[in-house]
Amino acid sequence: FSLDKDISWNPIRTKDEISDINNDFLKMAYKLKDYYSKQREFFQNTSHELKTPLMSIQGYAEAIRDGIIEPEDVGESLDIIIDESKKLRDTVNSIVYISKIDKRINDEEIKNINLWELSEEQRLRLAMVASGKNIEIINEVDKELVIPYSDEKLDVIFSNILSNSMRYASEKIIIKGYVDVLENIVIVFEDDGRGFSSGEEKLVFNRFYKGKNGVTGLGLSIVKTIIDSSGWFVEAYNNIYGGASIEITIPSSYFKKIKNS
Repeated sequence: FSLDKDISWNPIRTKDEISDINNDFLKMAYKLKDYYSKQREFFQNTSHELKTPLMSIQGYAEAIRDGIIEPEDVGESLDIIIDESKKLRDTVNSIVYISKIDKRINDEEIKNINLWELSEEQRLRLAMVASGKNIEIINEVDKELVIPYSDEKLDVIFSNILSNSMRYASEKIIIKGYVDVLENIVIVFEDDGRGFSSGEEKLVFNRFYKGKNGVTGLGLSIVKTIIDSSGWFVEAYNNIYGGASIEITIPSSYFKKIKNS
């Protein structure tokens, strides 16, 4: 069969081994078709995202070369070329990272990571940028919270979510971390910005979806891909401040799985 066509054959209903095998192959075919469709959509979106800054860079470069842009405006045009180059770089880096995420967490080095220390490290790393925007990053993570995980992936999760929050926060971002009644670890990133518009919270983890101030549309998609591959959960919603919250739940079963692996 062709993955470009609908899978339309009828399953065998003989209620024996042949029927079971046929049904298994049918399920496999649907999964392959779904994977193929998602891969094709990803490459189409990628082509579009790379083409846009490239066309902008080419257009301004040719205009400068041909003398179309006045000398006093060349500096501004070069700034646009630099900005578009940075967007292109960020998109390429994100795409390269996505291609590496498929590596299983069990194949990586696991370290015991203190979540308060990681949050504090991220807060200090962003302190200068946050100060320039008059935004305060508040670390309210329980100081005793420790999880066994890949430090690289956890750093990517925290930095991508905080970078996203920085684009929308008005005055503050709060990082919370605690153990809930079911012994799951919950990490919440709250901001006091405009929040999600109706239905937007269901789209923010989609690849190449950009909010009003979005850059590549891949940051939160990368976060969700990492979290899904780890057996964790993530959701987005509006908080009591009216801003956006990204909440990560690390189920207690994860710790049992790591302990037994």
